[in-house]
Amino acid sequence: MKTLLKNGTVYDGTGAVAAQVDVLIENDKIVSVAQNIDTVVDKEIDCSGLCVAPGFIDAHSHNDFFIESSESQKYFEPFIRQGVTTQVTGNCGFSPFGVDNKSEHKSLVGGGLFKAENAGSFKDFVKGAVGKLHVNIAPLIGHGTARIGIAGKNSEALDSNQIDALVSCVNEAILF
Repeated sequence: MKTLLKNGTVYDGTGAVAAQVDVLIENDKIVSVAQNIDTVVDKEIDCSGLCVAPGFIDAHSHNDFFIESSESQKYFEPFIRQGVTTQVTGNCGFSPFGVDNKSEHKSLVGGGLFKAENAGSFKDFVKGAVGKLHVNIAPLIGHGTARIGIAGKNSEALDSNQIDALVSCVNEAILF
């Protein structure tokens, strides 16, 4: 499918001065950015008076907790409508992964603010996200999640075995 965005003020993300040009998109890929593109298209959108830009990055999101929800679209749609194409998740120390699958504290993941339907390893998170992403995800492992997976809500210092277990959970996510 070919779509032509006509007469928009294009901000290309490089820092260059914006220009009023056309953008030709074919099969979800930008194939041309130029003045007065004249070609047969399936859809033409007049962008006069509008800005056209690459997708935006939301650097602070918790939507990783909603990827596996049967209603995930409703959590992502407001961001998509604003042009967000990438979300950095795992902020505030919370992520739905970074927990050993055998942890007895998995139900505590999310700290009461979020509910992880399937708290577990990063590998399992990635597997569960296949085909369910509405935007690109740049996941961070939540340090709070990793600690909760080891010690629950206990705030005492971790012993060396617990620290080793925590490092193992973090490494699993980092080295995946």
